[in-house]
Amino acid sequence: MKNLLACLALGALVLVGAPASADLFSVELDGQGTYTRIGNVEGMLGNQRVTTDVSGFGVGGRAMLEILIIRAVFDYQHIFPGADLIHCGLGVGTTFDSIPIVNPYISATLGLIALDAQARMFPGLSGEDSAVDNALGFQGRAGGGLDFPFLDGWLAFGLGADVGVHYLTGKWGYDFSANVHFGLRI
Repeated sequence: MKNLLACLALGALVLVGAPASADLFSVELDGQGTYTRIGNVEGMLGNQRVTTDVSGFGVGGRAMLEILIIRAVFDYQHIFPGADLIHCGLGVGTTFDSIPIVNPYISATLGLIALDAQARMFPGLSGEDSAVDNALGFQGRAGGGLDFPFLDGWLAFGLGADVGVHYLTGKWGYDFSANVHFGLRI
């Protein structure tokens, strides 16, 4: 009798349980509205040297390729009134898709950062001239956020934030980014 009850209980658990799934490969393409702050950036215009935080609202895009938990990320942001920021890196991350309506996620990347900023991004400077011309450095960042999937998980909108450190224009600095995003999930 005990064996029969144990078999029935095990059978009921198997029938009620959700099927296991593992995402071995995924691609995300997002359009973003952002607020970004890149700290301790040194700019030059003529012989005038200024160090400041490059910050502002902007728009951009992000592409992410994930195999198991390893992520390759390309992130571009245009910060108004005149700066372009690119982050290209490798990292890890995961999405917790066990909640039906929202998918929390966390990620961390380490990679290259490139910045091009016009003089008007620096206090006391103005004009269209470049104060930071294609500066290249390193960046480590970590963040998280919430994705709200729809259309069977093919599309999602959400919000997220990243914090990090960088070495750019010969100086160490911090950075912060908050975004609202909408994109494709494959």
